[in-house]
Amino acid sequence: MVAVQVKPFYNLRQIIGSSILEMSMEEGATIKALLEQLMEIYGLKLQKALIDPETGAIHSFYRILVTGRDVRLLDRGLETTLKDGDVISLLQAISGG
Repeated sequence: MVAVQVKPFYNLRQIIGSSILEMSMEEGATIKALLEQLMEIYGLKLQKALIDPETGAIHSFYRILVTGRDVRLLDRGLETTLKDGDVISLLQAISGG
């Protein structure tokens, strides 16, 4: 098993109800598998917040960091294998004027 921390921010924190989650995933699990498990646990509300219904992809205004690195910049993206001790941050880009 691989132990990871998930840190949701802003509206995702409200949906999940915690600022830090400790999760155990199977060896070889990916970031995508982690997100799928979170949506299974926290239901349609989390899925609607994270997933663009038109594309089936994560909304472009979310940033997923793996131990401080943007998942979009990793070679395997969401297919990146989780490592023991990884910290997954779920951030929503905020703008304003």
